[in-house]
Amino acid sequence: MRIVFLELTNHAVKLTPARKSGRTSRFGAPAVFHLPKALDKPAVSDRPSAENVRDFAVFVKKCLRDAALKGRGIVFCLDAVTKEYQHLPAKRSDLLKLARLEAETVLPENTGRYVVANDEYGAADGQTGRRKSILYAVPDTLIQNLLKEFRSLGINIVKISPPISGLMNAAKTFLRLRPGEKATAVVDAGREKLRILLFCGNTPVFQKEFDSIYGELLEILEREEEISAEEAKREIVRPGFFLTAGKPRLRKATSENISLLIDTAAGEVIRNTRVVLSSDRLELEKVIFSGRFSSHPDFRQFVENFGLDVPFESAEAVCGAGLGIALDPTAAAEGLRPADFFALNGLICGKKAS
Repeated sequence: MRIVFLELTNHAVKLTPARKSGRTSRFGAPAVFHLPKALDKPAVSDRPSAENVRDFAVFVKKCLRDAALKGRGIVFCLDAVTKEYQHLPAKRSDLLKLARLEAETVLPENTGRYVVANDEYGAADGQTGRRKSILYAVPDTLIQNLLKEFRSLGINIVKISPPISGLMNAAKTFLRLRPGEKATAVVDAGREKLRILLFCGNTPVFQKEFDSIYGELLEILEREEEISAEEAKREIVRPGFFLTAGKPRLRKATSENISLLIDTAAGEVIRNTRVVLSSDRLELEKVIFSGRFSSHPDFRQFVENFGLDVPFESAEAVCGAGLGIALDPTAAAEGLRPADFFALNGLICGKKAS
């Protein structure tokens, strides 16, 4: 099965080719295309609006042609409104009704206008007996327009899914988490989002997405160092960048802004994790990283500098060949690693595509 993962990032479309064969997914290097001004608006950065889907579909078709990726099925990584909530044990048939009721507290419109899905974590609280679920909601009109407009241009969308559900499925499928009382954190630090999952044994108890700072780092470097986008990208992947904030290569003010941005983002993730661990009375046993940052030369030293007092490793080191990810020459030439594609692989492994 030959597919393309379509991710709509801040101001750009990212297309990642992959080929699924048996238990192995072979990934190619992503192709990134900046959105034209007509589509580059805040409302479009998260997901295309129902009104401009046609223009967006035409742009994607051009990108597929320019990247020589025509004829492949599309896995659309579409951001959704999400909310975790607790509920009493219920039949599977009743869970969606509960999710729709809960969705009314976070959606701006009638929930009947949204496609709502529910994922139950499966574990009951030892004291209250309540279970925890997460709901995903996307405007129904948007889904229907995406399918219609892409199909009219000869593009086949084979699956639409929030990216964090891919990370969840990959963690459940490949990390071999075992039942127990201690907690494992799974952190996917990509260029689009930073996603974190918490497991108690092999049962998920928490998930959250944070905005990635990658785009902000590029903007700071381009603006304050007066360099091109490509030069800024090369600066970020340079060894030592996350340890010294670019010193002494960069101007003092640039380094100070970068350092503040990195520290603030890392601190927010750590605080959120500690709050959940404390409220659920969990003890963190290990942290497993995936995403582009886990293959950065500064990865290990940067994490150690933040005083992480539990063992940590990349998903690639934990799973080895069992990760089920291979790279084609284009991805290897760009220095990419299997763990960079961990969450995307979760969208096409294990559970049947929907």
